[in-house]
Amino acid sequence: DSPDPNTLAAEKSTAVVDGASLTKRSEEEEAMGEQGELAAEKHVRYIVTAEKKKDSFESLVMEHLRASGAYWGLTTLDLLHKLHAVDAAEVVDWIMSCYHPESGGFGGNVGHDPHVLYTLSAVQVLCLFDRLDVLDADKIADYITGLQNEDGSFSGDIWGEVDTRFSYISICTLSLLHRLHKINVEKAVEYIVSCKNLDGGFGAMPGGESHAGQIFCCVGALAITGSLHHIDRDLLGWWLCERQCRDGGLNGRPEKLADVCYSWWVLSSLIIIDRVHWIDKEKLAKFILNCQVTAHDSCSEILIIMYPTSNSHHLKDQFSPFTVYIVTTFYIGRTRKMVEFQIDQIMRSISTTRTLELQGFH
Repeated sequence: DSPDPNTLAAEKSTAVVDGASLTKRSEEEEAMGEQGELAAEKHVRYIVTAEKKKDSFESLVMEHLRASGAYWGLTTLDLLHKLHAVDAAEVVDWIMSCYHPESGGFGGNVGHDPHVLYTLSAVQVLCLFDRLDVLDADKIADYITGLQNEDGSFSGDIWGEVDTRFSYISICTLSLLHRLHKINVEKAVEYIVSCKNLDGGFGAMPGGESHAGQIFCCVGALAITGSLHHIDRDLLGWWLCERQCRDGGLNGRPEKLADVCYSWWVLSSLIIIDRVHWIDKEKLAKFILNCQVTAHDSCSEILIIMYPTSNSHHLKDQFSPFTVYIVTTFYIGRTRKMVEFQIDQIMRSISTTRTLELQGFH
């Protein structure tokens, strides 16, 4: 019998679609590279070369937080035993060029206003190179002490924003400088405890929603001050271990997607309260490595994302300049090649979202 023309057309159409799917899949797999181990050398190469691209879009939009970016990047190099890959004297000179001798604080870059966040990053970088001797520790301590408020909280700078992040930052900086006695530690602890919630977590302020990032800051500050007895370890540990999603990753709050950055915030908090055995560490490691994308080309330029490669429909959320600076052994990379490969998907996704918003769907 002669084959049905309609059947032949359907089979041909299916073959074309399957062929296109296979081609697309092979291109994505090629861009993703081999998973299962950390591409350490490529991460080192990315960090070392990132500072040289001062005219790039990423560099310009992140100019204000370069000191913190330097800390994350240099810490990654240190963890990978590659800190010698940078010129220590050059780094120290640049860090000190961000210093404001009149106030005692550091800005996020040369010429930027001082803030406790970048002051901590500067001190941490100098600790990495064992160069705290270049600092006026008392002047920095006085700067931070002047930002403690009557209720024990800390402002981030002279403009007065209050957040438990700044409590941790201030306490951590003073501890590194051996000047913790300069603040009212008792009041600082009382304020942090006042931010504790019924679920065992902590928020940015009293009554604020529990958030994994804030929890790390509060738990870290309480650990430094010897005040962990204020924490219900089982209750908080349960809240933190519930952040592990089915794919093995950790999220920052209930009903959120897993995000590689919380591999640091949640894991660190669990370790401090001795409840890290409550999560599946193997699944978490697999999730982190699933977020690593390397290209088999001469560029091999790694960018940092926060979601696994399988979640391509969330690319518009990943395409954030800040993401590029999150580099530790838990913050894995994605190549520019892959981002450019899916730029059209990003724009289409943004366009679709905007259309739905205009139609009243949120």
